[in-house]
Amino acid sequence: MTLVIKKLFFFLLLIPINAYSITFEADYDGDGVIDQIIEENYLDKLKLTMFLSSDNNSKHEYMIERYDDEIEPKSHLSFSVGEIEIDSSYSSQGGNIFSQVYKWDTYTKKWFLTKIIEGEKSNILDNQFTPNLSIKRIQCCYYLGDNSANYFEKTPDEEKREIEQELDSLKLLVNSDKNDQIIKRINIYLVTEYINFLNNDNVDLLNIIARLINESDWQASAIILEKIVETYPNRVISVLDLANAYWNSEIPDLRKKAISQYKFYQQIYIDDIPDYVIERIKSE
Repeated sequence: MTLVIKKLFFFLLLIPINAYSITFEADYDGDGVIDQIIEENYLDKLKLTMFLSSDNNSKHEYMIERYDDEIEPKSHLSFSVGEIEIDSSYSSQGGNIFSQVYKWDTYTKKWFLTKIIEGEKSNILDNQFTPNLSIKRIQCCYYLGDNSANYFEKTPDEEKREIEQELDSLKLLVNSDKNDQIIKRINIYLVTEYINFLNNDNVDLLNIIARLINESDWQASAIILEKIVETYPNRVISVLDLANAYWNSEIPDLRKKAISQYKFYQQIYIDDIPDYVIERIKSE
């Protein structure tokens, strides 16, 4: 018995204290079928074991080194279909953000890096209600688990061309009244990029997009509208849309800002005020 206990104790010493293994199921590769990912801490690295339906549930293993010594990276779905993130962000309000976005390529059967997200999370205590993000688009091809390789950012011209093409495709959806597709496609990462290219030619499009996602994603909507109102202060309709985004947040301080903007809108359009605006002003 003593010998068995000693062997067991020695075995336990070999297991890292912070070791874990978690199994997740979701449509990771974007083909509409549920996949499986096993996430583990292995030798102080993130180990991912994947079984993806688009590759006949073949086994894929990846070892991912830490970006920050203090943070264990985690994997999770990203906002767009067929994308995952390796996230090394701090969990606290206002904490630093660092996340890598990978997209599954059904031809090569690999995850390739498309974006790097950096910045700071929102911090309500400091009246910062939307995250402060910087997004880098990455050239092909840096693959998941390829820790020894270097990645390269796309040039400003390449990034601009890509974003202009994306906005053109969104404009086609708007003109075709395919609002549901727009709502599914838009996310906080994309709007953070798009506002850097705001101009006279696309301000109406971006305002429409912000209005469409006002209820489903008030933060993304507010990011667009804050930039529009800052750049075009005479666009009173954008002020109303921004007030609606603030109201949908359900955050008391932002609802106060919303009421202030509703009052401003009321002063401009005395005879054409939506009933909900009047009700919200009265709720103050």
